[in-house]
Amino acid sequence: MAQAKLILSDPTRDEMLTALAQSSADEFDIEAAIYWFASDWHGGQWSNLYSALSTSPYRPGWSENCCPDEAMDCYDTLMERFVNALQAVLRVTNIRTSEQKRSPHQSRTSS
Repeated sequence: MAQAKLILSDPTRDEMLTALAQSSADEFDIEAAIYWFASDWHGGQWSNLYSALSTSPYRPGWSENCCPDEAMDCYDTLMERFVNALQAVLRVTNIRTSEQKRSPHQSRTSS
């Protein structure tokens, strides 16, 4: 069976900040969402998302392995803006299901 093709743009940090400009979230939540979005979706070290990830001022805590709940609205905004809608629903559902099954000491891996 053929898989659906993923449609993902490779937004810059500035494009993601612009997409979240109307958000009522604080700076910490915006930075967390950008970090985890870039972590989940980057296409390698030459991508804009990898650059956003590696230059992010946000640093997750040692036990943090996914986007914090308080930043999920921002993360979802990035998903809606930059990832094909159907693929976004499947990816978020998969991430959330995986996180529920994973112990807090296992690290998150990106696909």
